[in-house]
Amino acid sequence: MKCLNTPDNNPVRRLGIYNFRDKDGIVDEYNIVLLRDLKENLDTLWVVCSGELTPDGKEKFGNVADEVWIGKNCDWEALCRFDEVVLLDSAVFGPVHPFREMFAVMNGRQADFWGIVMQ
Repeated sequence: MKCLNTPDNNPVRRLGIYNFRDKDGIVDEYNIVLLRDLKENLDTLWVVCSGELTPDGKEKFGNVADEVWIGKNCDWEALCRFDEVVLLDSAVFGPVHPFREMFAVMNGRQADFWGIVMQ
């Protein structure tokens, strides 16, 4: 896999990968609320489901995500098209504050890796 560097004058291309797990394949509304807000700060959103989804769950994710993979991995080679990757899973609740505030602060910082989890 060969990745190309982004020229300095291009805006940052940001990908979100949301790993979803629910033993019954039910997509609760909190998942969609989280992803809608996050999507406002992404160029592309992928949802990767470890198990099956209900038909309603497939529709919910299909309405917010650019790609939904069920029971298989995403297109790892396509990662080269992005400058930043946001990884999260269905254990995340929120947002408490709009994600745009967090991304606005972090866009002004130099960091190869950062996270928002407080232990």
